[in-house]
Amino acid sequence: MNLEIQDGIRVYHLEERDLLEVRIPVCWLRMMGRKTLAVPGSMYRDAAEPAVREALVRAHSCQKKLLKGEAGSVKALARNEQTDKSQLSKILRLTSLAPDIQKDILQEFGHWPLTLQHLMQPFPLEWQAQRNHFRQMIEKG
Repeated sequence: MNLEIQDGIRVYHLEERDLLEVRIPVCWLRMMGRKTLAVPGSMYRDAAEPAVREALVRAHSCQKKLLKGEAGSVKALARNEQTDKSQLSKILRLTSLAPDIQKDILQEFGHWPLTLQHLMQPFPLEWQAQRNHFRQMIEKG
């Protein structure tokens, strides 16, 4: 193997008998029931599941109904939405997600490949703590 530097870039010339080993760190992500490979820290990953987007839109819609007084309480709204109070409370909590996470989910950028399972579990209200929390969940798969 011969090394040459051209315009500040290292260029290796390999002979046919030379062996080249390339190592690329990757991690497994579970998305929509399947495992995929992703480079840690990469900007692109699979986008969030459609159900996550639908839940976030529903959360904002329900919050708007509560703020406008269309429903007197979460319990009354849950009855109108044909769900139980506990489930609706978990969905309403999605409105407290960090703005960048919400934007990513709605615009399908894929930086936060979250599932409903991730989001229905308790998460911190402070935005930086949320980012750290969800980053750890995603890395665990």
